[in-house]
Amino acid sequence: MLDELSKQVNETARAVAAGIGVPYVHLDAIVPSDLRHYYDQFHFTAAGCNAVARAAAAALAKELSGK
Repeated sequence: MLDELSKQVNETARAVAAGIGVPYVHLDAIVPSDLRHYYDQFHFTAAGCNAVARAAAAALAKELSGK
């Protein structure tokens, strides 16, 4: 059930991002789904937060550079 909910959240986030013209970062492809990065299937640990922050920074840098 949580996997399906996560999939729906990701699809909605992708659609909203496209609709307002901002980049979408697919975190499931970046952050490993393990106990080092998640407390459960939804909440990030400190390591998970660091991975998200790096992904967000990379997406922002790419957007700002125009590439």
